[in-house]
Amino acid sequence: MQMCARGKAMLIISSVFICCIFWVKSFSANPVLSREELSTSGFTVSHSPTIVEAQNGDLVVSFYAGGEEGEDAWIYVDRKPQGGDWTGPVKIDNRIPGYNPVLFRPKGKRIILLWYRFHISAYHCMKYSLDDGRTWIPESLDDRISLPSADLKYFQDAELEPQYHVPNKNKPLELDDGTLLIGASSEFNGWVSFVETVTPENNYTTNYEVLAPDAAGGIQPIFFRLTPDAQKILMTTRDARRAPSRITTGDGYLSTDYGKTWEPQDLNGNYPGWPGDGVTLDNGWHVAVWGRPENEYAVSSDGFNWERVLTINDGGEYPSIIQTSDRKLHVVTGSRGTGGVTHFVLDPDLLTGDATAISDRTGTGMQRPFDIVVQDGTAKIVGNSGGPVTIELYSSSGRKVAQYKYSGVNDAAAINLKSLVSGRGAFYLKASGAACETAGSFVCIQ
Repeated sequence: MQMCARGKAMLIISSVFICCIFWVKSFSANPVLSREELSTSGFTVSHSPTIVEAQNGDLVVSFYAGGEEGEDAWIYVDRKPQGGDWTGPVKIDNRIPGYNPVLFRPKGKRIILLWYRFHISAYHCMKYSLDDGRTWIPESLDDRISLPSADLKYFQDAELEPQYHVPNKNKPLELDDGTLLIGASSEFNGWVSFVETVTPENNYTTNYEVLAPDAAGGIQPIFFRLTPDAQKILMTTRDARRAPSRITTGDGYLSTDYGKTWEPQDLNGNYPGWPGDGVTLDNGWHVAVWGRPENEYAVSSDGFNWERVLTINDGGEYPSIIQTSDRKLHVVTGSRGTGGVTHFVLDPDLLTGDATAISDRTGTGMQRPFDIVVQDGTAKIVGNSGGPVTIELYSSSGRKVAQYKYSGVNDAAAINLKSLVSGRGAFYLKASGAACETAGSFVCIQ
């Protein structure tokens, strides 16, 4: 694999955009497909954008914009119909300055949820759209849906009734039953992150619950789905240690029970920093983007070992990333000054295509009498104390690809994973025996 010399900037010019790219790895083609600026003229601040794909394929972006952050900045929404141009920013709340909006559309639903918080940090609220982001409920600029009251120790503001939090900058994760895991955080009494849930009843406006109130340090959690059914989830947060540059490393937390409990995890010192966002792709790979004003991209096949692959030198700040139904990656970034909101489109296969798959990692995190070991494109059982063991191989979509049975103690037979797939894919291994059941990590095969 050819590596480009670090520090060498290359100017990439196409008919669509001009952008300075720092190649951390070589690519067969430019993974950045396009770049465009949204209309934010007249705003000193155009910050913390969020993006979602509407059910009809339109793109919807929200951000806060105006004058100084927190004093004269308001929540705006912009739309890009399929095949069209951005329609222009529209203010959706006119009562109190707000910041850090988060957009999310649940699977198979038309409703688009928009959470945001006011300059007074303990005041959290939301609106929602039933027409692909054209209008928002409540429609009045002076009305919004306040989150339910909560008895949380993180709120010490005597003037406001404590409420549940909204997602702090980054999108929630949806479980198979429709429940949303919300990565919430507070800065009232030091930095703390925790997980809340909300169910679909009443358009996601009620039934909030704190699931893991003391999950993590840091703020602005990001979720990565490590198993197809989301039983195993990685959450990362902005590190609570404030570096002088304010670009800090990420902390990792692992849940193996659908987000109910979390344990600290070692991310091997190479997880991206802050501020950032991440997404688990349809093929099981994970992509993270972070930094300001340089945007760095890293990819991982298992969520624990990350490889930096790309830097966009003038990318903006506070990136938000999604994968749309056409498989492309869409990233929006903001600015506190000369820039505005920038929209990038990237090819996920080019971004991950030259990355090194983690193919020799034994599953971790649970006590069991045997391990699944994947190495050189094969999988086998190691340490089985006796009795038959069944291995099931699932694709990232949850479809069972194959099933094998081991007959006895330390059976030497190995599954040839490469013979089961063509090209690169993400798979999940599950092993069960008389004594226990355990799951291995995603394994990527080239």
